[in-house]
Amino acid sequence: MQIAHFIKDFMNNFAECVSSPSLSRLTELLAARIITIGKTTVTNLSRVFGFDPYNSPWHHLFSRYRISLWALSFVLIQLIQKTFVADGQALVFVVDDTTCLHNGKNVFGKAKHRDAARSSHTVTTLLWGHKWVVISIIIS
Repeated sequence: MQIAHFIKDFMNNFAECVSSPSLSRLTELLAARIITIGKTTVTNLSRVFGFDPYNSPWHHLFSRYRISLWALSFVLIQLIQKTFVADGQALVFVVDDTTCLHNGKNVFGKAKHRDAARSSHTVTTLLWGHKWVVISIIIS
């Protein structure tokens, strides 16, 4: 399947952060995400893009390929700043953490975290799962 030039041009901004095979897979994954309607699981994206949904080259993209997510995020922040923020205007970052509840014996990396939404000053509620930290940029 041919990928549109604007997707390739956008993904070339990240070429210094990833290897060439990784960039190719990330470009395919982005193109599949753009054209997919419905669930955006890797299995469904593979099905839409024409790969075997259960043996897709995307399933192990972040675990086996050489990708620096920190470097990718810094390039993305620079692109957002260049596109949406005027010269001299400050970027405002908002940080939020949330606990994602995961039950089961074989969940990798789960730990006991304090849930801020369910806890108070006197009662602490602990949940087993993962703590996700989300950083947002406010553009005004």
